[in-house]
Amino acid sequence: MMFTVHRALPVMALAATVSAFFVIDRSAPAPLSCPQGQRVARHAGGEPFCTRMRGAESPSELLAANDTRYRRAGVVPDGAVRRAVERREAMRSLQGKVAGASGGWAEYGVGNLDDGFGVFQGARVDNFVYDPVAKRLFAAVGSGGIWMSEAVDGDVRTLADLWVSVGDGLPSQVNGGVAWTPAGGGTLIAAGGEAVMGSSGYLGLGAYWSNDLGASWHHAPGVPDGALVFRAAADPANPDVIYVASSKGLFRSGDAGRSYVNVALPTSAECAGVEALGPCQFTNYVTDVVIRHPGGTTGLECDPAGCPVLAAVGFRVGDGLAFQDERPMAPANGLYRSETGEAGSFAKLDVSAVDTNSPLGFAVQNRIGRIELGQATGDEQDHDYVYAIVQDAELFNGGGPFADMLDLLLDQSPLPFPSVFNGLYASADFGQSWTRMADTAEIITPDTGSEIALIGGALGSGAGVQAWYNEWVAVDPTRALGGAPTRMSFGLEEVWQNRLTSLPLDGTTQSGPSDFTVIGVYWGQAANPTGVPYATTTHPDQHAGLYVPTGDGGVCLFVGNDGGAYKQCADSGAEMDNAGWGTGANTGIYALLPYGIGVAKDGTVWFGLQDNGSGHIEPDTRLLYENFGGDGFYAEVDPDNSDIAYTEIQNGGLVRTTDRGASSTDIAPTYTRVMFDNWFRMDPLDAQHMVTGAQEVYETASAETVTGSTWVEVFNLGTHPDTGAIRTTTTMEVLGDAVYVGGCGDCGVSGNDTGFSNVLATNIGGDEAPERETAQGWHFASAQGLPNRYISSIAIDSADPRTIYVTLSGYLSNLRPPGSYLDPNADIGAGNVFKSTDAGESFTNISGNLPDVQANSVVLRGSQLLLGTDVGAFVSSDLGGGSWAPLGNNLPNVPVNMLRLRPGNPDQLFAATFGRGVWTYDLKSAGAPPTGGGGGGGNAERFGGALGSPLLALLLAAAGLRMRRRR
Repeated sequence: MMFTVHRALPVMALAATVSAFFVIDRSAPAPLSCPQGQRVARHAGGEPFCTRMRGAESPSELLAANDTRYRRAGVVPDGAVRRAVERREAMRSLQGKVAGASGGWAEYGVGNLDDGFGVFQGARVDNFVYDPVAKRLFAAVGSGGIWMSEAVDGDVRTLADLWVSVGDGLPSQVNGGVAWTPAGGGTLIAAGGEAVMGSSGYLGLGAYWSNDLGASWHHAPGVPDGALVFRAAADPANPDVIYVASSKGLFRSGDAGRSYVNVALPTSAECAGVEALGPCQFTNYVTDVVIRHPGGTTGLECDPAGCPVLAAVGFRVGDGLAFQDERPMAPANGLYRSETGEAGSFAKLDVSAVDTNSPLGFAVQNRIGRIELGQATGDEQDHDYVYAIVQDAELFNGGGPFADMLDLLLDQSPLPFPSVFNGLYASADFGQSWTRMADTAEIITPDTGSEIALIGGALGSGAGVQAWYNEWVAVDPTRALGGAPTRMSFGLEEVWQNRLTSLPLDGTTQSGPSDFTVIGVYWGQAANPTGVPYATTTHPDQHAGLYVPTGDGGVCLFVGNDGGAYKQCADSGAEMDNAGWGTGANTGIYALLPYGIGVAKDGTVWFGLQDNGSGHIEPDTRLLYENFGGDGFYAEVDPDNSDIAYTEIQNGGLVRTTDRGASSTDIAPTYTRVMFDNWFRMDPLDAQHMVTGAQEVYETASAETVTGSTWVEVFNLGTHPDTGAIRTTTTMEVLGDAVYVGGCGDCGVSGNDTGFSNVLATNIGGDEAPERETAQGWHFASAQGLPNRYISSIAIDSADPRTIYVTLSGYLSNLRPPGSYLDPNADIGAGNVFKSTDAGESFTNISGNLPDVQANSVVLRGSQLLLGTDVGAFVSSDLGGGSWAPLGNNLPNVPVNMLRLRPGNPDQLFAATFGRGVWTYDLKSAGAPPTGGGGGGGNAERFGGALGSPLLALLLAAAGLRMRRRR
C-alpha cells in the first residue's frame, strides 16, 4: 500500500487513512482481515492472527509512566543497597537452618521472545563499547548485566550474531555503563545504575573492573553507589584514564578503572562535586562524556595528563522546576570542557543561543534537558567535530507554545504534536561554538519518513516525545569530506540518519526541512517506495548507537533499544535503510524484563514485559511468545484452562483472551487516575472472581464474560482529605470473599510536594460481612504501625482472612525518595514486611534479619513466607519474622518483582525477575515443610502471592483506536 501525506490533507481524512494503515502485515501478505486498530501477525511457522498495534505516548502519559516504572527499586539511603547485598551474602550461612532455602533455581523460558513477526527480542540495551583489537562488542543490557559478542574469524559483520553473559559475577546486574581499555592487560569496566532517566530507575553499586572477561570482578572505589550511569568511556590516547558519567557527577580513573575521583564539575559553588541527596541532588546529572581522539586530519596530540574532554550535564526538568523552597532543581544543565580531564580543570561553556529562533549557538539555557553526545573519530575526519542531541526541558515541563515548535504541516497550520525534542547541534571546535542542524519542527514532519510523525502525531504524539528517556547520536567514522563527517545517525523512538550523506555534517549544509530521514521506522508497517511494507525494522525506543568499520571500507551500525540489539552493515559507498535490520541481533541475550506473571496448572506461564508486550511460555517447549504488543505488566490465567488469560497494557488496558492469545477483548472499566501498571487480581479459589481498580475498586464474579461496563464498583478510595490528591490503587489481593487494596495519594508522582500518603482498604472487619460485587464491609483500615510508604504487595491467610502480610517499598517517584530534600513525610519508618491479625487495623514489623531493601512480592505457603525483593528472593523460618534466609543459591543478581506458586503443585515456585526473565524453584527438593495446617495451607494449591515493581509506556486513544506502544 502506498502511503502519502499531503500538506493540505484534513485531519479527519488523515485519521481515516491511519485506520486502514494499521491492518498491514509487515511479515508477509495474508488473507486474514483484522478489526480496526489491529494488524496481522504470525509466529514462526504458525497461522496468521490479529494483534493490537502499539502506540506512542504523550508527554503527560510518559511522565506518569516514568514515575511508575521503577518505583520499587529506586533510591534508598546512601550505602543501603551495598549493605543489603552484603547482608544477603552473609545470610547464606542460615540457609541450612531455614527449610527450603538451599535449593537451586532454573530458567523457565528458553531462547528469545518470538514477537509474531519472525523477529526475536532480547531486552533493553543501554550502551555498547567495541574492542577493535580483539574485535569484541560489549553491551550493557538494562538491569540484565554485561554481555559480549566476538567476531567470527575476525569478520566484524558477525558481531552480535551470538552473545554471552560476562557479568554474572557482578553483585548486581544493574549496569548502565560499559567500557573497554587495553590497559592493565585488557580491562572490562562495568558501571552500576541504569542509563535511562527513569524517575525511579534501578540504581547501581558503583564501578567494577575485570581483566579476565568477567571470570572475576573487582570493586573500584570512588564511583558512589546509588547512581544512574549514562556512559563509561576510555581516553583513546591514555588507556589508563577512564570516565564514568553518572547522576552523581563525572568520575575519572587514572589507573585503568581500579579507582576513581570526582572531577567536581563547576555546576555551582554550592553543588560542585556534591554526591549526596539534598538541594544538589539533580544538579550533577552527567548524561554523557566524550574524549577527543588524537590524530585525524588535524594531527592532534594530547597532553600526557589526558585528552580534551566534553561532559554534558542534563537532568530532564532543567531549571524550570523548583523544590518547595523555590531552588531550581537543575540550574546548571549544559556543557563542560577540560583540556586534560583532570579534577578541577573543567569550565562551563557559555555557548547557548540568544533565543530559540536562532540557529547559531547551543540550546537556550532554560530549554536544556538531557544531552547525549557523538564525535568524529575516523582517520580521515577532523576530530574537533562533535554533535549533541538535546531534550527540551521547557517542553518536558509542559511549557512553551507549540507554535514555536512547528512551521509547515497540514497546510502550514500548527498542530499540537507533543514532543520534547529540542534539537540536534554540531560543533567544529570540540564544543566551543555550535550550530543547530535540526529542531522539533523538522523531525515531526512526515516528509522525514517517521511513522511517529505520520501516525503518532495524528493521534497526539510527535517524534521525540521520549527524548528524556531514549536518545543518542553517533558518527560514521568511514565517511568524510575535507575532514568533516558526512554520515551520522541519531536515535529517538526511531533510528534517524542525515539524508545528504555525501555533504559535510558541518551544521550549515545539513540544516533545513527534511535533511534527516528515518532508517529504522517505529512499526515497520509503512510502505517503502516500491509500495511494499518493510519486512523488518528495529524495535522502538533507541538507547544506544555505535558505528564499527568492517575494515574493507564498509561499516556496521549497531543500535540498542527496548527490544535488544539490532545491526545493519553496509559496504563502502552503500546506504542504510529501513529494510536492512534483519530479525534482530539478540541470540544469547536472555534478559527479559517481566513485571508480573500468572501460572496455570499445566505449567503455562503468562507474563507482561517492559515494552515487549504480553504473552506466554509454552510448558512443553518452554518457548516464549509475545501475543499482544505494547507494554505488558501483570497477568492472570485460569488455572484449569491456560487458553483463558488476562493481560494488560499501559494505563489500565485490561484485556481477556480465551484462545491462547489468538484474539483478545477489551474488558477495562472506566478508571480515575489509573496507574501506568494498573493492578488486577484473580481469586486463586475461583477463576471467575477478579478485582481491579484505580481510584475505584471494581469486582466481577464473571471474569470470562465481563465487559468494560459490567464491572461492579464496590468501593472508592476517594481523595486525600487535606491535599485533595486523588487516591489510586498500588496493589490488591483477593481470596474468596476477602479483598484488600493498597493505595496512595499523593503517591509521589508530583515530587512529594504535598507529602506521600498511603491507605489500606478492605471488606474484612467492617460492619457487615463481605459479599461479592457489593459494598458490604468496605472501609479504610487504620493501619497503625504500618509506615507511610508504597504498599507493594499483600498476602491473605486462607485460614483467617483477618491475617494479612504486607510489603513496602518507597514512593512512586523514587528520584525524590523517602527522606530526600524537603520531604514532609514524618512517618517513613523502617522495615519492609509487616503482619496484621486484625484485618489491617494494626501491624507488626516482621522484617527480622532481612536486608533493608525494598520488598516487592510476598507469598504465604504453609508456615513460611516467600519474599521477592530488589536484591533477590528470601524465605522465612516462620510467620513471625523470626529468621530469614536467601532462597536458593544461583538466582541471578537481579530484582525479583513477583513470586507465584503453581496451582495444583505448591512445591513449584515461579519468579519474575527484572533482568533475567522467568525462573522456577523446586521447594520440595529443597526441603520445604508440608503445606497443610494454618497460615495459608488451604489456599497453597492455587494461591500465587502478589507483586511490586516498575514499568513504563502508554495507551493512546484516538479516532476510535486503542493503540499499544512498546517500551
